[in-house]
Amino acid sequence: MGYYLLSYRCREKQRKEATRLVSVNAKLTALNKLLMEENERLAKHSSQLTLDNHFLRQQLQQVPNLPPGKRRLGDQVCLGLHVQTPIIFP
Repeated sequence: MGYYLLSYRCREKQRKEATRLVSVNAKLTALNKLLMEENERLAKHSSQLTLDNHFLRQQLQQVPNLPPGKRRLGDQVCLGLHVQTPIIFP
C-alpha cells in the first residue's frame, strides 16, 4: 500500500473519532446542565429544610419543661410539612 492510502485511512479514522467525541461531549454537556439544575434545586430545598428545622426547634423550646421521660417527639403532618410535635405521656 502506498503512503497516501495509509495516510488517508488514518485521517478517516481520526475524523470518525472526532465526530464521535463531539457527540459524546454534547451529551455530557446536556447531562451536566441537568445535574447542575438539580443540585441548585436540592440546595434551595436543603436551605428551606434548615430554616424549617430552626423554626420548629424554637417552637419546641417553648413547650413547658417536663420531667425526663415524660416528653416524647411524635410525628404529625401539618400544612404539608413533616412536623415533630411533643406528645406528653402520663
